[in-house]
Amino acid sequence: MNSVYAIEIKDFDTIKEILNLKSLLSKEKQIRVEKFVREKDKCQCILGELLLRYSLWNFYDYKFKNIEFSYNEFGKPRLRYIDNRNIHFNISHSGNWIVCGIYNQPVGIDVECIDNNNNISGIVQRFFTDVENYYIQMQIPNRQTEAFFKLWTLKESYIKCVGKGLSIPLNSFSINIIGDEILLYTNNKIDYSYSFISKKISDELCFGLCVNNNEKNVGDVKVINISVQQILDWAYKLTN
Repeated sequence: MNSVYAIEIKDFDTIKEILNLKSLLSKEKQIRVEKFVREKDKCQCILGELLLRYSLWNFYDYKFKNIEFSYNEFGKPRLRYIDNRNIHFNISHSGNWIVCGIYNQPVGIDVECIDNNNNISGIVQRFFTDVENYYIQMQIPNRQTEAFFKLWTLKESYIKCVGKGLSIPLNSFSINIIGDEILLYTNNKIDYSYSFISKKISDELCFGLCVNNNEKNVGDVKVINISVQQILDWAYKLTN
């Protein structure tokens, strides 16, 4: 069950086709799509929910009409109760990529393009703890930006997993990376309620994933790539 589904918009000639799929979204997401000005942002929003719906349909045998959402007080969506399966999801996008984590425990995911031209020092000083800053500084110079984005996606994934938005300050907790182990520190103590995975989809793209599972390790995660054409073909069958 536990997987990450990823989609890349390679051909922007398909934007018009993607925009025409807005009617397949939940009412809440349709309203959100209309708030975007750029067509690319609209497409990312549309594909995010369609990637989730397609994955639930194709890999979990959910009927499209039975997929409905509810929201907590901070706006985090989750599936309405459908059957006895405990399925949670979270969606993120960056650049031309959209990713969706589907787990049997509360999950958060954040994907970012590794931008070596980004001035990270100000962000680190404002949002990172001393331990996190030290981890970055200990890397060789040409790996510090990658280390920054690794930490950033892990921190964002934790906030998204908890589902309380930015009411949790980014510098109020610490992600400690020791070798292959990723630990969460809150109130200066290790919190084993959350487990983490950091993975690169390509040299320029990484994601952090956080699962609330009361275990020290969630193991590896399977990344399943879905093409835009697969989504379009599936949507065509739904609408015809």
